[in-house]
Amino acid sequence: MSGTFRAALVALAAVTLAAPVAAQTPAFKVAVLDSRVLLDGAPGKAEASAAWDREFRQMQAEAGRMGDSLNVMIQEYQKVEATLSPAQREERQKALRDKETEFRRRTQELEDRASTRQAELLQPMIELVNKVIQDVRNEDNYTLIFDLASDDNPLVAFDRNLDITPRVLAKVRQQPAPPVKEAAAKPAAAQTPPPAGPTSAAGAGVRRVPPPR
Repeated sequence: MSGTFRAALVALAAVTLAAPVAAQTPAFKVAVLDSRVLLDGAPGKAEASAAWDREFRQMQAEAGRMGDSLNVMIQEYQKVEATLSPAQREERQKALRDKETEFRRRTQELEDRASTRQAELLQPMIELVNKVIQDVRNEDNYTLIFDLASDDNPLVAFDRNLDITPRVLAKVRQQPAPPVKEAAAKPAAAQTPPPAGPTSAAGAGVRRVPPPR
């Protein structure tokens, strides 16, 4: 899970109430948990991962088809380049540049859409896990809960008895699975149907965005 999504799960809830001077200082309770374990065990995780893999394969296939088409144009040009007049050569080279520009633009769109889609699939589970963390914090009156999965986690050693991950995970698994949000309709430029079978994505410029974890 990326640092952005791990950060979304950090539950550093410091609740301090101004007590009267004569009142006794309330107990300071601290716990730790691992949000990676909680997110992995959240209801709906398997469905979200399956949706992500299916949609990413379609995006990868589209980029692969575009890359293959560009490669064919390049190969065809190279075969006849020596026989072309200067004007014809310039015309063909311009067509190749335009094709490459469109390829780069579209693959960037696909990368952006992949990142956005990953966030859409993760958000309901992040919200579910955060709600359970807050419920446990309120029930047991914890002052602070540290997330071991956080990139900026300051803990280097701790008493394992402080780890409430199993308790929170048990409550997370009792929650109803959030529905998997349907992907937004593709823009007109992306109305390419998915392939009937596996398609090589060689030459595609889409970088793999990790699946929801």
